[in-house]
Amino acid sequence: MVAVRTQDADRFLAQRRADVFLYLFHGSDPGLVRERARQTARRAVDDPDDPFAIVRLDGDEALREPGRLSDEARAIGLFGGRKAVWVELGQKAILPALEPLIDDPPADCTIVLEAGNLKKGAPLRALVERIAGGASVECYPDDERAIARLIEEEARAAGLTVDPRARDALVDLLGADRLATRAELAKLMLYAQGERVVTVDHVEAIVADASAPASDEAMDGAFLGRADMIEEPARRAFADGMDAGFLIGQALRHAAILHRIRLDIEAGRPRAEATAAHGRAVHFKRHKRLETQVGLWSADAIARAIEALAEALPRIRREHRLAEMIAVRALWQTAKIVEKR
Repeated sequence: MVAVRTQDADRFLAQRRADVFLYLFHGSDPGLVRERARQTARRAVDDPDDPFAIVRLDGDEALREPGRLSDEARAIGLFGGRKAVWVELGQKAILPALEPLIDDPPADCTIVLEAGNLKKGAPLRALVERIAGGASVECYPDDERAIARLIEEEARAAGLTVDPRARDALVDLLGADRLATRAELAKLMLYAQGERVVTVDHVEAIVADASAPASDEAMDGAFLGRADMIEEPARRAFADGMDAGFLIGQALRHAAILHRIRLDIEAGRPRAEATAAHGRAVHFKRHKRLETQVGLWSADAIARAIEALAEALPRIRREHRLAEMIAVRALWQTAKIVEKR
């Protein structure tokens, strides 16, 4: 029915939509995928606090029992009313379980699918975008405008205002993962309680770890094509408490910046001008490395790196015990792409 771009998603999802019964949330920002899936499931039911109104399913688990998804979607709630079935997709294809629901949509039930990064034309994404009552919603990392909006929302809810310098610093530090961004902002607003204005001193005291130097070293090693510069700083970042998914989310955001720069350069824009225009989100201490990285990559090569990094995210979410190893290998794979050019 419809493919919704990430920048249009909040407006599209702002209200319950009677014409949509199947939502697919996908993209390289797992926190944003989870946030939008949760909001949609809660908005779809009459009472989101009713424990029977929203049914959570693991995709692989549902497929082990034929008809489980269809049965849950058609079951009448204990107290009646609208319900939602929220499915976190696993490694197995969900298409066979969806077919009965597509042919005969359930009454008073919304299906919410939470996926990883899906290429355009991927079977599930193509199906949902084609059928009546389906909505495929992109969830890619927040840009500067979206991060600024989140900052203002969290500050307003806390009864605070944000100094412009503090806002600029936050935009530099946040954005790779929506849930991580909200967590850091909530921590910041709590720290600044009792004062009317959030300052850059508050940000440096509380949010600096969101972009830890060790994680920057590992990420820069990957984009410089230096596999030998990745593992040791990555291990330090993990020891300091950094989540493996957050590290890969940061790498994806950096790759997106490089991609925009290279696209501009290959379209004829001067290299220095393109780097300055898109590199504002990169901390000033890393600008020299960014300039070097721009010279190492082509737009096609960085697109392959984005695909490899995005594919690592759902594996990190599913295989928690191997998450750190998966993240390091994804960065190694990125470095190898540079070497092969």
